[in-house]
Amino acid sequence: MKRLSHLALVALVTVALAAPLHADPPAFPTPESSWSDADWQAFSENLVVGLASDNDGVRASALQLVIEYGDRLDVDEAAFDVARIYRNHANEQMRHLAAVSCVHLGSDWAISYLRMSEPFEKSKRVKHTIRALLAEVDARKGTVETGKLQMIAEEKVR
Repeated sequence: MKRLSHLALVALVTVALAAPLHADPPAFPTPESSWSDADWQAFSENLVVGLASDNDGVRASALQLVIEYGDRLDVDEAAFDVARIYRNHANEQMRHLAAVSCVHLGSDWAISYLRMSEPFEKSKRVKHTIRALLAEVDARKGTVETGKLQMIAEEKVR
């Protein structure tokens, strides 16, 4: 009898623990679906502060968020901070992230800055990324034929 009650207890605990594992996780609202204009404005202001931070982790996170949500943000005033990260940072990954962010800022100045600095870029990886980003910007504006994108992609293979 005692053994049977132990087995029943083990079975009950197993079922109780396994049930939540099969349940769907709760649906969290995403910024795209539930944020108001005031929320986006506050988010933009906080990103501007983050991009000007001295903490590399905060700056990297802010750069990633600019890349992800750039089309909904108003962070034009941070263009100089992003360009400064691209130009001066010792870490190539941070410079790469900043170069991509320059395009997602939507700032004509930041894109022009990338266009002017590309010939002087020493890192092959960052230089190739800048070329691809600028070709994509030009293709969106209709100022370059899409064949240039293919040419840049083939250059990477060589």
